[in-house]
Amino acid sequence: MLRDWIVNEEERSALGEERWNDDAYRRQHCDELFDAIAAWAKRYTTEELVVQAQLRRLPFAPIAELREAARHPQLVARGFFIPGRQKRQCRR
Repeated sequence: MLRDWIVNEEERSALGEERWNDDAYRRQHCDELFDAIAAWAKRYTTEELVVQAQLRRLPFAPIAELREAARHPQLVARGFFIPGRQKRQCRR
């Protein structure tokens, strides 16, 4: 479990506290949970996270930005993306 991995690496992690064992508590405090995970994950590269997670049998995979995905050799070879007309972009 991801939480176990984090707690094993960070002895003082709040995620090791009993309150985080409760599903309802985690849902109610998901912002705090996601912030803790993001802070922990920043010390790794994407590749390190994916490899280490897969060794722990956790379902991790990298997520590519659109520009990166458009250049991916497998997608290019399969003709996954086709040229098209660009529609008007939204303005914020």
